[in-house]
Amino acid sequence: MSKKINRFVVNDQEQKNSYGFYVLTSGISLVRFEKNPVMLDGHFVSNHAVIGKWLNIQKENNLLTMLPEFDTADEVSNKIAGKVERGFIKGCSMGIIWHPDDLEWIGDKLVLTKCELYEVSIVAVPSNQNTIHLYNSELQLLKDDEVQAQLSLIPTEFENETDNMKKIVLSLAVLQALSIEEAPTEGVDANIIEAKVLGLSNQLTAVTAQLKAFKDKEAQEAQAAKLALIDQAEKAGKIKKEQRETFLGLDYDIAKNILDGIPGSTSLAAQIQNKGIPDAVGMTDEKFQTLSLDEQLAFKANHPDAYQKMFKTK
Repeated sequence: MSKKINRFVVNDQEQKNSYGFYVLTSGISLVRFEKNPVMLDGHFVSNHAVIGKWLNIQKENNLLTMLPEFDTADEVSNKIAGKVERGFIKGCSMGIIWHPDDLEWIGDKLVLTKCELYEVSIVAVPSNQNTIHLYNSELQLLKDDEVQAQLSLIPTEFENETDNMKKIVLSLAVLQALSIEEAPTEGVDANIIEAKVLGLSNQLTAVTAQLKAFKDKEAQEAQAAKLALIDQAEKAGKIKKEQRETFLGLDYDIAKNILDGIPGSTSLAAQIQNKGIPDAVGMTDEKFQTLSLDEQLAFKANHPDAYQKMFKTK
């Protein structure tokens, strides 16, 4: 051909298509198409409708573009190529395999985020600059009413916004508990309530942790005090070693009251010490015999040499 043919823009993600949504260029899979980049005449899937193929397929920023190569040996294809070359036909349209679940609201735009390129056709009069044909997973071309029926099931942007801004009417007690001062008659925004409840939940978690730490510390201190109390009681002879477990199982105050009422045992030496120790100076057999038994024992314990000397066998 004598005149250079420009690249065709197959998809512009900034252009709304004939069904009212946008197709994300980066989300178009080219795996299937690049294996058989067929060019059809007006989306007719037939051997007779194949008029060429597409070359140099590129994703450039927001655009999917490619160059046509016409089968000029075919009479019909050659005529269409001439019309393209002379500028009488300028449009193309892609056929994609899609699923409504891949539609997503991004801002105020309904965007098809994922699809698969199936074929690209030369068309005489596209409904707009970004017309498309939609195929299901079984490669069946969907009719307009079928597509519209599927699209009608997708919530509108306004409906999504409404869902995200549900109002809930609360009682005065709940409003006070959540520290909500202003309560519109139509109810409080669900997001506000959720934030308030989350805040209270976080506060409760923090207070619960503090209370647990305080109780744990209090329990440790009480246990340490009880152990000290029982150790002291055992040393004082108030309880025997085998009785420790019994008192360890009691509350501190109860254990203390019981132990306070038990007199401690005093060693013989301590008892003798408390009653006084007779002096060894001037002690004679006669004086020793006048001492009480406790005093005699104390003298013997504290003055063993004098005691031995006094009672040495003569």
